[in-house]
Amino acid sequence: MDASVPGSNSSVHDGPFASAELRTLLQRSLNLRSLPADLLPVLQQQPEASADLLAECFERCERLDERERLVELTSGLGLLGLEQLKRRLFKGSPEEAVRCVGLLARLAPEFLDQHLLPRLTRWEHARQDAAVKTIGFSGSRHRARLLQNLAEHVHPYVLPVVIDEIGSAGEAYSAPWLMRLAAGEALQAADLYVRVKAIEALGRIGSPLAVPLLTRLVEAKQVWRWEHPRELRICALQSIAKIEPAHAKQLAASARLPERELALMPMDPQPNTLASGRVRQRRYSRVQLSEPLPLSFSWLHGTSRMLAEVLSLAGGFARPVETPGRTATPFSPLKVPRGTTAEIEFHTLLRRIHATAVVRNTVPHGIGFEMVVLDLDARTRLRQLLAAQPALAA
Repeated sequence: MDASVPGSNSSVHDGPFASAELRTLLQRSLNLRSLPADLLPVLQQQPEASADLLAECFERCERLDERERLVELTSGLGLLGLEQLKRRLFKGSPEEAVRCVGLLARLAPEFLDQHLLPRLTRWEHARQDAAVKTIGFSGSRHRARLLQNLAEHVHPYVLPVVIDEIGSAGEAYSAPWLMRLAAGEALQAADLYVRVKAIEALGRIGSPLAVPLLTRLVEAKQVWRWEHPRELRICALQSIAKIEPAHAKQLAASARLPERELALMPMDPQPNTLASGRVRQRRYSRVQLSEPLPLSFSWLHGTSRMLAEVLSLAGGFARPVETPGRTATPFSPLKVPRGTTAEIEFHTLLRRIHATAVVRNTVPHGIGFEMVVLDLDARTRLRQLLAAQPALAA
């Protein structure tokens, strides 16, 4: 493909592109090895429309190089482009406002910090979730602070995602707040799943300040019993291992926690460089199940039987069960919008595992989901199920 903008010679001089043509032009240019020199002048002819289009592309982008190109182009639009993004946050629909959050996190973080919260508190949890995710993958140096300032105000389903994104940002700034949360002294202190998320975030950040607290969580006893649930203790020991491996090895000798379950570690955040590839990072390793695991998927329009083929401690992928000879219309994953909340129940041989999950993506043959509510007994059973898979040892 030629490195010049298709049709740019006539378009630059004869008038602005139609929106469809502008969209096609931008999408083609983003796939080139380098941005054409005459692309920005074309976008500058209609900065408001271009800002909207760049924000839309930013929300959907998957590659780090594409993300950085979109930031560069938006910055090149100047004040008119930035003012358009700010107007969308103030007065646009929820969809338009969410769409501009990522670019504002990069180009006007102080403005976003001041003005996002009043709108976000009025949104349903799916919109809040989308805004948090967009800030998380924006690459903004301020994303940990931005997200921490939202944490007290988001829906309970969104809080675990906020904590995950803060941990992935890797900023020492957040360590004291995460320590209070891990100790049960902040926000939803009674929610053990939220505390586990904070413990894992401390491990991802790698803050030495957290080691004494994490050690107490592993070692604390009440008479002859461990004071804290097994899953919380496992996560605390795993986080210590990321910060002070030698100390974790000493603790493991007396903690009486199964080595195979300890091996299911949260993944470390990838460096925020173009070489690392994708903007959205996995939090946990996926395990290919030796046999598909039956589950019930219950949402607004009913309950469907599915089979989970891939699972992690955070979510997985499941496909509908095909019933030979069934005359009713089969369940189509594509009819389930992204952001849909569903109750999921895994049908294991022993006790079933129940979780509340959010649909992250859909394809014709299945659904990707992330668990946002999961009690610690259920997470322990899920960990044991994954630890027993042959694929884990491979």
